[in-house]
Amino acid sequence: MKTTRVLACAAGALLAVGLAAAPAQAAKALEGSMFLQAKSVIGFPVQASDTSAPSTGGWTDTPIDLSVSARATATFGDNTVVTHATESATWLSADRGSVTVTDFGHEFDVSDGSISQIETLLAGDAGGHQDWSYAFQATGDSVFNLDFDVLGHGDDLFGLGQWQLEFVGDGLEFFTLSDGFASGTLDNRHTGSFSHALRDGVNYRVSLINLNSLGSFTPNHQSAAMDATFDWSISPVAGVPEPSTWALSIMGFGLAGAALRRRHSLPA
Repeated sequence: MKTTRVLACAAGALLAVGLAAAPAQAAKALEGSMFLQAKSVIGFPVQASDTSAPSTGGWTDTPIDLSVSARATATFGDNTVVTHATESATWLSADRGSVTVTDFGHEFDVSDGSISQIETLLAGDAGGHQDWSYAFQATGDSVFNLDFDVLGHGDDLFGLGQWQLEFVGDGLEFFTLSDGFASGTLDNRHTGSFSHALRDGVNYRVSLINLNSLGSFTPNHQSAAMDATFDWSISPVAGVPEPSTWALSIMGFGLAGAALRRRHSLPA
């Protein structure tokens, strides 16, 4: 029975040590937002055009899931140009989440030889907006990590595949995540990772911006789109344990020692 009590105390002490060693949250969430707008144009000078109303979402203080979509259709006679996309974002916590892009592309059905040009634009950066943006405060020296996978599919991916990351905090910096796909479908996937150091107490804003647009001469019949996933996390930099960590660890070992001393002091 005495041994059981000692083991229970020891287990409690080890639990205290484990809790003390658990990593603290590396960021405090401040604000998140999404923006998307689509545009389709037939002819130059313009014979027909359509621009979708801005699709937006956002939150402050408490992260929530966001989703935006856009679609624009320009029609001139039997000729049609359609541009479309859907984007969503989740925050599993203040220091971990993902952004997903689906069916991000366009379709052309233009057979009129008198039409000189068609254009599409899927804009997160129109008017200075970003597709996805997250503002946070680093609660310790840490690292922002991002893994991306951009996959294109369709007849001709030229004009798709371009993504840029913007960092505001210790200054303004732009990073190219992926260049545009080459003409055709041979170069149809971009994958990779990105990391950026963060300083304790600094407020940061990180944003994804798409630079995807296409101008094409007619006649043209094609469809092309891409899907993309951006998984991000903020990880603390390993270093000396916090004072609170030492305090809880010492308390845990102290409880274990007291239990052992009490056991030895009891009469046989």
